[in-house]
Amino acid sequence: MNRKGVLVLWLIYIVLVVVAVILVGSQNTALRLTMPVEDALLLAGVIAGGVAGAVSIILNLVRRQQQSFTEQRRLEEVTASQTDTIQEQEKTIASQAATIDEQKIVINEQQGFRRALNHELRNPITAISVGVESLSATCGADTFKRLKTDVERVSGLLETVNALARLETDPIEHLPVKLDEIMQQVVEMIEATPAVCGCQLAMDLPPGPFPLPAILGDEDLLFIVLHNLINNAVKFTPEDCEVVVRAFEDTGHVIIQVCDNGLGMSAGDLQQVGQPFRRGQIALDRKIPGSGLGLFQAYKIVARHGGQISTHSEVGKGTVVTLRLPIGDVTEA
Repeated sequence: MNRKGVLVLWLIYIVLVVVAVILVGSQNTALRLTMPVEDALLLAGVIAGGVAGAVSIILNLVRRQQQSFTEQRRLEEVTASQTDTIQEQEKTIASQAATIDEQKIVINEQQGFRRALNHELRNPITAISVGVESLSATCGADTFKRLKTDVERVSGLLETVNALARLETDPIEHLPVKLDEIMQQVVEMIEATPAVCGCQLAMDLPPGPFPLPAILGDEDLLFIVLHNLINNAVKFTPEDCEVVVRAFEDTGHVIIQVCDNGLGMSAGDLQQVGQPFRRGQIALDRKIPGSGLGLFQAYKIVARHGGQISTHSEVGKGTVVTLRLPIGDVTEA
């Protein structure tokens, strides 16, 4: 019995005791009780207990009914809310499905346009390349070299555009990749090109007992990124300067830094780094070859791998490009 029932019991008992006392002591013989006071009090207690028990039962029934009604209302509200939520989710799923279908249509259209454009451009470029080769005996050496360079530049630009288009739509591999091995390959390739590599090129890797951990990614695409970053540093570094490529592990990421003490970039040029067809003023003034798509492609590839590229540079002091890639769990690959 709860506190309310006990209180009711005592109130009824007190009332009955008072009534019994009044009746026992009454001067009116019609109202006076003939039983002893002790029996009257006992009877009052019994009656009070019975009444209190009945009242308690009634109160419990009423309370349970109220709780049942409240619970039913709550369940109805929850059911209604869940029904609304399910309906909203169904609408969202339907909308997302429609969006996916639209995206598929757009992707198919883009792929079709890319194939058609590639076909329309590649054939003329191939014909021009063959024609330029046939001119080697009739035009001057400088003219022939300039024409051949232009054809190679346009052909390379077409390849880069195609690669960027595929990067937007095609899936990439997620296999264990050892970045230190790719770095070594890139450095050896650039060093083997004397016309490109006139500066000192050095590598700084973790010592043997603590090798650089592998990451999950696409080896061919990551090769493009590292070649782009290192080759850029070499192009913008004079012969008497140095380019250092270092790598280390930091908080679940592999960090690769390409550092040079070359020409550097202005604050305005830094804001445009990674944008398509954007080239620094120093590159334009010194007529350093390039399309302005290399870093843009590198940024896209790194983003597909969940990584980041950041650049710090000062004019006349040099540039530090930092590549940050998550390691991932190569055991699941």
